[in-house]
Amino acid sequence: SPYSIKDFRSVNPDLGTMQDLKELVNQAHDRGMKVILDWVANHTSWESTLSVEHPEWFRKNTEGSFVSPNEDWTDVIQLDYSQKGLWQYMTEAMSYWVQTCDIDGFRCDMAHLVPTEFWLYARKEVDAIKQLLWIAESEDSSLVETAFDLDYSWKLLHLLEDISVGKAAVNELTKYFTWVKAEYGVMDRKMFFTSNHDENAWQGSAISRFGPALPSVTTLTFTLPGTPMLYGGQEAGLSQKLSFFEKDEIAWGQDPEAESLLHKLIELKKSEPALWSLSSENNFSIIETEDAESVFSFSRTNINDQLVIIVNLSDSVVETTMQIAPGPTLNLINNETVNLPKVRLAGWQFLVLKRTLNA
Repeated sequence: SPYSIKDFRSVNPDLGTMQDLKELVNQAHDRGMKVILDWVANHTSWESTLSVEHPEWFRKNTEGSFVSPNEDWTDVIQLDYSQKGLWQYMTEAMSYWVQTCDIDGFRCDMAHLVPTEFWLYARKEVDAIKQLLWIAESEDSSLVETAFDLDYSWKLLHLLEDISVGKAAVNELTKYFTWVKAEYGVMDRKMFFTSNHDENAWQGSAISRFGPALPSVTTLTFTLPGTPMLYGGQEAGLSQKLSFFEKDEIAWGQDPEAESLLHKLIELKKSEPALWSLSSENNFSIIETEDAESVFSFSRTNINDQLVIIVNLSDSVVETTMQIAPGPTLNLINNETVNLPKVRLAGWQFLVLKRTLNA
């Protein structure tokens, strides 16, 4: 698999050369983008350079043979972080990519399987070269309290999946955000998504899992207080599983409407200060509605503006009254005016409304 690492300091020739990677990063930077690497610190391939040069850095069974992290990951062998020499090697390998290719961060695979103390050590050393973005592929508040900037929000992903097929009630979302607030303190340490490489490969595309609810839940991932993540091809309306083990190309241009919505949501994320995660620790409030079984609504507020997001998470038409001050508001999705507090929503319809405060 792509997570079976042979050499932590070389480029897989199937993907190109070191110079290709440098050029990719340079062109990304020229476009105002950043590039992060997916870093696999927990294990290596059986044929890795480390397994030959430092076999003492691996866990072994009673017979003295290398072992896999679990019975399903048969293509990799487990590193042993009780060996402090491994800490220095892994940190120097991460530093190498910052110094050589000017990369901007790391998405750390299965971060919770590696000691948090190592991540603290590595971040201090590597960030001394350049301030990076650190993402934990985990859902563990202790990691973002200490070593990481963001973690994954699988709990929300699966809750939204269940809501979209009628297996969970919409009011479970309120319970989820109560848990986030209690567990994480501030709410901007979560990374929200509707798909990733694991979900797509094993469970199916976001379109197959969410069906007609996908635009609504995508809008939630962009407007909640956190960081949205897109999986490759979602901007094209990706409708296929992409193979985990073989080269599998994305069919582009499948869904222009999906592309258009994502362009709009990205634009709003950039242009609306109320959606900036660090604009305020208290800028997220859930709004009560008369139809809490179908409608989820919340506001994002900064000094000058309030955004009101209303999502019908059912396939039925809903007419409901919001517990919010009355008045006209602008729908940023289609530039139409909506007069709150009453709204009428078609099945799966969503609204992103804006009103000016202190006018």
